Amino acid sequence: MKKTIKVKIKNVYGSDLCYPLTYAKELETLTGNKTLTARNIEALKGLGFSFEQEAKII
Repeated sequence: MKKTIKVKIKNVYGSDLCYPLTYAKELETLTGNKTLTARNIEALKGLGFSFEQEAKII
């Protein structure tokens, strides 16, 4: 069974930051950050997680 982590991408001072919407507290405990880095995402994908970006509403 594959678990999906829903994320929201925010542009902060010209940098795109990836904020998890599901498992947020658990991921903050594991990574020590509120945002996920590319390295964090690759490691989680290696563990069987998939990612889904929140739809942008204009």
